[in-house]
Amino acid sequence: MQYDFVGLSAGVLGPVLMFNLQLVLYQRSGEFVMPPISGPRGSVMGCVLLAAAGYLQAYWGRRNWHVSAILTLVNVVSAIGVAQNMGFYVMRIIEHERERRRKGVEKTGLFYGILKLTGPFFAICMSFAYVFYCQYTPTAHSFFWGADGVRVQYNSMHIPGQWFTPLTFVCMATGISFFLNGGMVVNAVLHKVDRGKYKPHSNSHPSLIFYAVSVVGLHTLQSTVPAASEKGATGLNNLCLVATSTFILVLVSHTVYNFVSILDDLSAFNKKTVVVEKGPPAFKLD
Repeated sequence: MQYDFVGLSAGVLGPVLMFNLQLVLYQRSGEFVMPPISGPRGSVMGCVLLAAAGYLQAYWGRRNWHVSAILTLVNVVSAIGVAQNMGFYVMRIIEHERERRRKGVEKTGLFYGILKLTGPFFAICMSFAYVFYCQYTPTAHSFFWGADGVRVQYNSMHIPGQWFTPLTFVCMATGISFFLNGGMVVNAVLHKVDRGKYKPHSNSHPSLIFYAVSVVGLHTLQSTVPAASEKGATGLNNLCLVATSTFILVLVSHTVYNFVSILDDLSAFNKKTVVVEKGPPAFKLD
């Protein structure tokens, strides 16, 4: 749909981060809380808006001011809705952590506790967004009139310093969501128990930290390559393309392997009701 880079990144990372906050709250409190605009309802509303905007874009063209105004409105409204839902979950997490501290269950400070729960995932996602914005900096023209992400990627992916393409960014963010958010869901469903106590799934992973540090490091290294050394810059550019593609393939492979390895556990879970003390409430998968 030739979305601008701001709308593209917000549209991908916003729901990923919001869903992560929902899962953090669920794993800590055992309560699956829906905000005023629930995830399913918000998704349906977003799909309707995008479908309508896509039809108008196909009819009028992306550079028609009507289409530009509608897509900009969709951007703003969606951003406000996602921000409200994220704030909803953050406040619920803060309330729950305060209650744990009042009862003496949690010994760490409130700020450190919240940062420990949500910080790693946010930092990983923001590191990729940082590199994406550095290489494809939004402008007023691209924001209001859009930028054809496919054409930008095709024309720019071989230019030194512009290897973290829009498609790469979307695939990386999606892979991270499957890897961590998906793991948190499976962990909650199967009630992972260690020594009789429910163990929440970690909101981080060493491999994701390695990927984030590597991508930021490659970008920093590329930005220091002298412009006169075109051969060296191009070689590093190709290395960056291979590295990011490898990261995405590893995330996909790891996610598929993890899911296949627990199919028997999921099947067994569906055949019986499991109640784990001090764990999230049991529920049945369709």
